[in-house]
Amino acid sequence: MNNDFQEYKNKKRDMIQASCSCGANHYVFVNKNNCYSLCKKCGRKIFELSCISCETGFCYPDNVKEIDLIQNTWKCDQCNKINEGLPTLKVNGYEKSEIPNDVWKEDESRGIPKWIIWTIMLLVGAGMILRSLFR
Repeated sequence: MNNDFQEYKNKKRDMIQASCSCGANHYVFVNKNNCYSLCKKCGRKIFELSCISCETGFCYPDNVKEIDLIQNTWKCDQCNKINEGLPTLKVNGYEKSEIPNDVWKEDESRGIPKWIIWTIMLLVGAGMILRSLFR
């Protein structure tokens, strides 16, 4: 199995969808390091970044206003902090069809389990019924 997929299954990486300004999308497996991938359609760099101030993550193609290739900086959309240095670590981008089914199943299991959502909905509904009965 591919090392990216194995590290994702071992919870050492996260999977995110990267979108390019040309309209193409692909998936990358990232850890806490900033990195970039190449668009499979046009070859443009797509930076996968995490703000050092607010720790919000972003994917930016290299031709957007938030990226300054000359100054080697980028601006966080969340807190407006100018972050120094664009990443030099290149990671692989994958089409959806290139990712094995067991990785997609792992991705689904990382979300909030459906039984928790249904339990919360049931409790909220029961609370609303009880509240209306005892007014």
